[in-house]
Amino acid sequence: MPRPISCFVLGVSAATAALTACTAPLPAGTAQRRAELAELRHPADVDFAGNLDISVARDGDDLHLINREARAFDGAIVWLNQQYAGLATRLAIGPDNRMPLRAFANRHGETFPAGSWLAPDAAETLVAAELVLADGSRHRLTVWPDERWYE
Repeated sequence: MPRPISCFVLGVSAATAALTACTAPLPAGTAQRRAELAELRHPADVDFAGNLDISVARDGDDLHLINREARAFDGAIVWLNQQYAGLATRLAIGPDNRMPLRAFANRHGETFPAGSWLAPDAAETLVAAELVLADGSRHRLTVWPDERWYE
């Protein structure tokens, strides 16, 4: 039978580990990537080159992209709500494309407001998504509405 003091120590250790995991700094290079993305400007003056058959939906803290095109895309920039940019190094054919919303930043270096378990109202609704290819062409993507639109 475990001693009460050892159970207490284990409980405190587990709580400390959980809090440390929640408040851990972002992975190395993330701040630099946010600074790079903050330098980008939304290409509002570039005409659309057509819609792509790519669906975008929010899945918690991730962006889920389903590429139904007959080709993959490399080195493209995904724009959310015309203000948050994220680099899609490889957008493969099929449904297995995910990007964390923390990987998107606006011109101030702020990440996309995904909300959290304790603050779900802090989440921003995803209403528009665009893909800017390496050649500079701009394409609309189909956005699936957030669940909270139905409430």
